[in-house]
Amino acid sequence: MPRPKGKKDTVRFTVSLDPQLHAKLLRIAESNDLSLSWAVRRAVAEFIERQDASHQAELPFSQPASKE
Repeated sequence: MPRPKGKKDTVRFTVSLDPQLHAKLLRIAESNDLSLSWAVRRAVAEFIERQDASHQAELPFSQPASKE
């Protein structure tokens, strides 16, 4: 699911991952000759597709407690 060339209507945001998850994602991307950004976009797109397909009102996980 590469972003179309020249498409400028994208949103940039920051995601924090634990080091082990980042390393696994990086290995997957590199082993498939993909950029890390492409792998993240694909993962997000697939997650949203699954949510849309299941019509779930709530996500299947809870948000971690705030560290305030």
